[in-house]
Amino acid sequence: LAWLDGLPRGRPAFIFLNYLEPHHWLASPPFDRWAREVPGWRDLSRKGFFTHSMPVHLSEPERAFITASYDGQIAAMDASLGELIEGLKRRLRYDNAIIIVTADHGELLGEHDLIGHGGRMMYDGLLHIPMVVKLPGANRPRGEVKEPVQLVDIVPTVLDVLKVAVPPDVQGQILRQVTHPILAEEDINPEFVSH
Repeated sequence: LAWLDGLPRGRPAFIFLNYLEPHHWLASPPFDRWAREVPGWRDLSRKGFFTHSMPVHLSEPERAFITASYDGQIAAMDASLGELIEGLKRRLRYDNAIIIVTADHGELLGEHDLIGHGGRMMYDGLLHIPMVVKLPGANRPRGEVKEPVQLVDIVPTVLDVLKVAVPPDVQGQILRQVTHPILAEEDINPEFVSH
């Protein structure tokens, strides 16, 4: 927001923010409140859950702690996004903004006896992630779309909103017009194979 304040008034801006939350470590206060409610949380917070060992065979308190920590990270990210959106509104930049919130992967929190995202699995908990899109203008489309899309559809969508031609070599389609097959693929990382 301070960077935006340094720009000439009305000048268009592009901001890419990479929030590390949510991942699997303990959230900072006050967002750690759910994890601190799990019996034995202090000992659990020192335990090295996030290794490349499989399967993990979590106990119920371990799984509760990991889930509560993850929920805290989501709450921390949500609060940060709220500050950003409020800041854009105060600067009269919200209504005309394109805002896209998504992730590069989900996290497994004990499902399939796995934790994290380590590049060695392709389960729904890793592949099905939210994408929230706010387009500019008062008459922008609203609602929930159930049809799957992919991250490759973001660039064509942004270019379409900006009325810029999509280069022919760009993958993906405009979000409201996605007809391509939805695919997931994985290259095996030798580091994980060695574990």
